[in-house]
Amino acid sequence: MTEGGREAIAANEPLVDTLVLDPARDFRRGISLILPVRPEESAYSELIAAMSGMEPDQYYYPIADLHVTIFDFASARAGFAKDATREAVFLDIASRACAGTEPFELRLEGIAFSREAGMMAGYDGGALVDLRSRIRAALSAAGIKNDERYRSRSAHCCFMRFAAKLRSPRRFLGEIEAWEEVRFGAASPGAARLVEHDWYNRQASLRDLGICRLEAGNGDRYAEPGP
Repeated sequence: MTEGGREAIAANEPLVDTLVLDPARDFRRGISLILPVRPEESAYSELIAAMSGMEPDQYYYPIADLHVTIFDFASARAGFAKDATREAVFLDIASRACAGTEPFELRLEGIAFSREAGMMAGYDGGALVDLRSRIRAALSAAGIKNDERYRSRSAHCCFMRFAAKLRSPRRFLGEIEAWEEVRFGAASPGAARLVEHDWYNRQASLRDLGICRLEAGNGDRYAEPGP
């Protein structure tokens, strides 16, 4: 757990998103390269049951919405406008970067909290750090502004967002500790998805822009276009 996350929970001062339970009022949209992830269903169901049973006012991700964000090409914001030319450039950069990445194992093990969210911790041997670096270099070479909200060095997967203050911060901290070493499964993803999405990557909001395959040695291979 981040130190800031522990302090925020202990003081019952999480960063609450007032729109998370009201998607009809949330007009934030962006473009990101993501890895859909599917933890073991039984382990994930037990986690959500334990957390929501104690803190039912929060937002818990449906298993179908779980993902690791690789890179934010256009950070989600209100006023987002579609641009087919920009999408094609992003897809070209993402597909070439992914084509230079060997498939890797992604393990989900334990949970952690920041002030904004609860996350399953991901372990990927540094593959995503290298992939993000290639994308940043390609953007710079093309003279395109890097629009990342923050410079991620992890492979975490958000499973909870704060929609309200906590009912019992102390009990919640104790429950978090009980899940810090639980294993949620592992997989070797073969491809990433470039998508237009809302703030939480809800399946209902996703528009596929392309599938970017992970296959080192094929750096000239383009992604498959989305529908």
